[in-house]
Amino acid sequence: MSSADAARRSWSARSNDEDAIFMKDGYPVAFFFHPSVREGRDVLEQEITRHGGDVCEDEQQSNVILVDEEADIEHIRRRYYRSKVLWQQRVYIEHRDFVPRCIRAGKYEHGRPPRKGMPGAPVGRIRVPFTAEDDENLAFYIATVYPSVFDGGRTGNRLYQELTEELADEPEYSDWAKRHTWQSWRERYRKNRVRFNPMIARYAAQLKDVTHGLGHDPRSRQYRREMRAQREEEEEESDRELEQQAEGCAGPDDLDNRAPDRVPQAHNQAASR
Repeated sequence: MSSADAARRSWSARSNDEDAIFMKDGYPVAFFFHPSVREGRDVLEQEITRHGGDVCEDEQQSNVILVDEEADIEHIRRRYYRSKVLWQQRVYIEHRDFVPRCIRAGKYEHGRPPRKGMPGAPVGRIRVPFTAEDDENLAFYIATVYPSVFDGGRTGNRLYQELTEELADEPEYSDWAKRHTWQSWRERYRKNRVRFNPMIARYAAQLKDVTHGLGHDPRSRQYRREMRAQREEEEEESDRELEQQAEGCAGPDDLDNRAPDRVPQAHNQAASR
């Protein structure tokens, strides 16, 4: 007998229809706690099982994945619903308050069906209108990466994917980068480039003095790559200097700290003196 069949028969033997909120087609609804849910799991699990549901340890066996209210549920939903894996497309992603809401309503019901991996904004997402501040932020961001319109790249996907996926958690971008999807940011520029290009040029001109003639902002990916490469080169140079100092200053008492292939040579030099 499968675990689902066992759970169904066990519940049927001890419950009435009014309490069986988390039952669907005669089977318990299986819930899985997303890692973002760190507190209050015991209380939720009691409420789920008391009303006919089940809590599973394997998310692939779940019907509903519960996430914390502080988590970015739209980002999590996109990751699941755009997947090519069938179980990720069919599972529901809900905030943890979905459980008490169902109990208060006396029925197990989702606000909308699972969304599949279609391009563009997720189905059911409320469209957020662009503001003048959004446009200024976007123009500034583009200026830090592609200060010249002749460089190209301003309509490429990667520029806007990096904004919403990689930079969105950084302090300079966290207040606005996720207000729109990367597709929306891209279309905003693409359809209004005649208006945006002078704005970008204005910011690019302002940034030149700040960036010592490099032509891009220190927060841009190009600048970060250059600085990372520079730091790595400086670290390697520092390591080489330390090795040279160690070779030149080492005495007999330092033999235990030398690399094995240099011990005999150092020992011979010390003995000859």
